[in-house]
Parts: sequence; structure tokens; C-alpha cells
Amino acid sequence: MATKIERITAELDAANIKLATTQNELANVTKERDSAKTLSSYRDTENTRLQEEIEQMHTLLDMAAAGTIDPPLYPPYAFDQASQALQDLADRKTHGKVVATF
Repeated sequence: MATKIERITAELDAANIKLATTQNELANVTKERDSAKTLSSYRDTENTRLQEEIEQMHTLLDMAAAGTIDPPLYPPYAFDQASQALQDLADRKTHGKVVATF
């Protein structure tokens, strides 16, 4: 039969194990919370950036519709001329994007 000191020692050991487990769980929850904050901050920043880009695109489209700007439009390439379109881009014969039609 265990003595009172042995029983108390065993109870203290069990309590220390439970405390260590609780501390580990708390550390994991804290890491998850910090990760969620970081992800939330990233999402907010990304959403703001996308919203700004959308507003800029609307401004450019409005300017093009009003005739304020006149973006260069290159004739579309047929799909079988895709290699020529890529070569023209490489040779800087075009600007921006090139359209290939099917």
C-alpha cells in the first residue's frame, strides 16, 4: 500500500502532466490565433489591392470610352500564327498583350 507521501507525489506528477498538456494546448491555440490574424491581415491587404486595381481599370475604361486615351490595338493573330505572335512580342513589334483567335 502506498504511503501518503507516495500518493501525494503521484497526484502532483499527474497534475504536472496535466499542466504541461494544458500549456501545450494553449501554445497551439495561440499559434493558430496568430496564424489566423496573419491570414486575415493578408486577405484584407489583398482585397484592398484588388479593389484599387478594379477602380484603376474602370478609370482606364472610362477614359478609353471618352476618347481621352487611345490605346494601341493590334490586329488579332489567327491561332495558327501563335508562334509569329510570340515572336512579335519578343521582337517588341507589339506592346502589352497579343490576341490569338480560334
